Amino acid sequence: MHGNALPGRMRSRLGDFYRDLTALAPDSGTAREWKDRYRSEWSQAR
Repeated sequence: MHGNALPGRMRSRLGDFYRDLTALAPDSGTAREWKDRYRSEWSQAR
């Protein structure tokens, strides 16, 4: 979906996953990579 805005519900679900991941695995390298991608690609409404 590169370049396309995510539907609100999907963005909300990804946000929920992001928060849970941050709480459960804050020091994991894989989690950190996923969180960086979330912030750069999906968290902004485009």
